[in-house]
Amino acid sequence: MKRIANERAYVEHMLEKKEINEKRPGKDINSLIKYYYELDNTLSKEELLDKVSDTLLAIIEDEKAVKRWQVSIKGYINDFMSYADTFKGLSHVEFIEITENEINRIKALKNHKLEYTAFALLVYLKIKNSITGKTDNVYCPSGEEDVKNIKKISGLKVTLKEFTLLMKKLQDLGYTNNGIGGAVNCKLNYMDINSKVIITVKDFSAESISLYYQAWREEKKLHKWSVPYLPVDPMDVGRTYDSDVIRINSQSGKGGVAYILKQNFALSIPEKMREEVGYAVKHVSDEEHKELSPPWVYEIFEENYH
Repeated sequence: MKRIANERAYVEHMLEKKEINEKRPGKDINSLIKYYYELDNTLSKEELLDKVSDTLLAIIEDEKAVKRWQVSIKGYINDFMSYADTFKGLSHVEFIEITENEINRIKALKNHKLEYTAFALLVYLKIKNSITGKTDNVYCPSGEEDVKNIKKISGLKVTLKEFTLLMKKLQDLGYTNNGIGGAVNCKLNYMDINSKVIITVKDFSAESISLYYQAWREEKKLHKWSVPYLPVDPMDVGRTYDSDVIRINSQSGKGGVAYILKQNFALSIPEKMREEVGYAVKHVSDEEHKELSPPWVYEIFEENYH
């Protein structure tokens, strides 16, 4: 994320530390091309090629590798020169601001994952706006790469598929519209730049952005997320309030088996014996591919211990 928000600082760090992604150097090469062109926009394609190649050689000290990259470097230079006339310089975003109304809309989701997804999406859009000079709430995703970036700054430990579903949920709730994650414009309906600023994001490292929202929640003592609670009468789903609420299958633990035997048959299984009994019962459930009724659990117990 630092590269997107502050590409100039990223390149300067790369040059100072002599670090480059040798396995996937494409993005670093692109950044170097823009860096040298920003310093001198009179450079020809050939001069850019020499500058970038010399820099790469100084960093990795591998002449063969740099020679292998020549075709790719030329390709990146050609692509860049096709839009060089509109190039406004390397990105240099110092901070972005999140307002009270925006945070209140995010907080209203009352769901940990959705809140962090919405916060990350808003920050990402505002970074993009700072780079392009826009102020509107229309975001144009470029596909999977954008979704990966937003997922990364959300701080959520979920798969890309799960994160895409979270973004789709925001759309279903009316927070966004017009195809989150696709190649069309998407509007953030909770963006509101006209209210009081309450969070200022200055550190754009991927692991730090979500911490701004976390710190705000802790400051407001919002340590717990509200979870929807739906009262259900067990009779409505064919159950009772009694012990049959505990159901036994191949995934059940030793405690569930012991509870069934005690509640239904007054058998109190010693603590040291519970694991062994649990395994015997779960083995049958696994073999039969069925959920076991209390009488069946008792039958298994009798077969093994009588």
